[in-house]
Amino acid sequence: MSDDEPRIWYVMVAGKGKQSGPFTWGEVRHWVAQGKLLPQDFCWKEGMEDWVPLFSSGIDTLGQAPRAEETPERKPAPRGGAKHALRIAVPLVLLVLVGVVAIRSPLWAAFTGRFRERVDEIIAEEAEVGPGSEKRRTPEREQVDLEEELARLKRRAQAAVDASDWRSARRLWGDVAEKAGTDPALADEVKTAEAWVRWADLTERPRKRFTVLGVTIGARTVVRIRDTRDQKEYGVRVGDEFSGYMLESYDTADKSAQILSGGRSYRIEPPARDQE
Repeated sequence: MSDDEPRIWYVMVAGKGKQSGPFTWGEVRHWVAQGKLLPQDFCWKEGMEDWVPLFSSGIDTLGQAPRAEETPERKPAPRGGAKHALRIAVPLVLLVLVGVVAIRSPLWAAFTGRFRERVDEIIAEEAEVGPGSEKRRTPEREQVDLEEELARLKRRAQAAVDASDWRSARRLWGDVAEKAGTDPALADEVKTAEAWVRWADLTERPRKRFTVLGVTIGARTVVRIRDTRDQKEYGVRVGDEFSGYMLESYDTADKSAQILSGGRSYRIEPPARDQE
């Protein structure tokens, strides 16, 4: 992290709505590498219309700052006091009063009467179709069904991420990409889901995520390890921790290393041999 970097970035943890900042982009990358920030969290700076997911479509690593045009429907939290609350409350009260008056008017009675007639017409149409007949599916109905299915899958995928169940997250985000791929208009959904699949795959499989770059042998062996998620490099010794793992041992014969996390040991190798 460079001291010359401008402190212009704000971050917000997904689901909490609390924003912090300003920070440098290097500080944001550092917290992601430590796991303090996750891909579903957001960042923003002056000049951007809305908040941007840290790993939104088109952003494969944190080596570059997000582009302002890739924005979700989420804006910085408004700031204000009692005057702001009053500006919101007055229109709401007026809207309630108008609604009460409208309900008592003859026009409302006519509207509700027509609504009941339409319900009766629909029931009659269903009766004419008869049991066992297949209801016609319109393109509009199919689009609604697709959006509902995608929303359901995304909720399950996000729950798997929150629970650090990366195997399920990889599978569910893959299902989202497959479903969204049936509609060309959902290309951005496909890109976001595929980015999540890559992230979950690297997190679930340490052998694919980390590679051993080299070693410096002195009083104590220092092993250089690269995290392929964000291309960050670590210089660690046996017993040192990095990115949620601990270096357990290093084999000078084949230049491989054993890393430990959650009571499980994983073997990582140099890039040329790290193939799965």
